[in-house]
Amino acid sequence: MKQDLNFDQLDDTRHMLEWFHPEPIRELIASIEEILANQVSGSRLTKLHVTDKPHWLTGLKRQNENDEKGILVRVGLCFAFVLNVLSPDAINHELSGTYTWVSVNMDEPGNIKQRTWFDIDGTLEELGSKAELSNRVYFEIEE
Repeated sequence: MKQDLNFDQLDDTRHMLEWFHPEPIRELIASIEEILANQVSGSRLTKLHVTDKPHWLTGLKRQNENDEKGILVRVGLCFAFVLNVLSPDAINHELSGTYTWVSVNMDEPGNIKQRTWFDIDGTLEELGSKAELSNRVYFEIEE
């Protein structure tokens, strides 16, 4: 069965997705499929549509106190989605919510940490850049 995928809403910032992974769309799909499979073993993603423009937050640090240029040290992305998942008993479920992907320590190539959140029924108003995303960009890094 072919998947119905639509990431058009990410087109304007697609180049920024590469901050997370060299093949970010493939990685997004794999992450969501893994989350769904962990909830119900054997489930299959059949549709995934990004439904609105994504929210982004970035964190920079100055190279030195006299320089106005910054180095990217953390980034957060949150987007709204609608998806369909087919359970092993052939029941099709439609879900909507938000997906958040955060990367920190980006200035330390061997120490980059990432975390994702998958919020069913979540909205950009409650989880986007003017809300929870700002907290998530500063998540506690577990050593």
